[in-house]
Amino acid sequence: MKKITKAVLDKAISRRGQLNKAQVLLLGHPDFFKGWKHSLIGKEYDDSTIERFLYLGDLHIKNRRLYKKELKYEKIKFFNRKKKFKNADSGKNIYLDLRWVDLRMKVLRRDNFACRLCGRESRALHVHHSRYIGENIWDTPMEYLITLCGGCHKKFHDIK
Repeated sequence: MKKITKAVLDKAISRRGQLNKAQVLLLGHPDFFKGWKHSLIGKEYDDSTIERFLYLGDLHIKNRRLYKKELKYEKIKFFNRKKKFKNADSGKNIYLDLRWVDLRMKVLRRDNFACRLCGRESRALHVHHSRYIGENIWDTPMEYLITLCGGCHKKFHDIK
């Protein structure tokens, strides 16, 4: 666990002189408000959260497409935390479960947010299970998951 210091905040600020929405959501703030940056100083976060906070710094400038996907991921995680929705046992949509959201994002990053069959970087990317292992969709190891665009995913299932 590390505390956020002024130096960490200064390092995370983008070339435009601001933090972005994904960084704010990562640290648990729903919105920008007066004095919110100063309220972060002294709070403790684990090392991986601090690393991700710094990684997201200039991403909205360097790679807009990747930033939008990362922002969507942070929004899902933030609102799931807020609703205390942490498992699918309650009968909710299992695709909103944080364990699946995290695994899906790892697969998309591994495949560079592109379909593994045709290479398209479409908006709607699916993570296809070539094999189900375990009781839940998030129990499947990453080697049995592949990123497909909607068209290839449909073709893949039509072939079977």
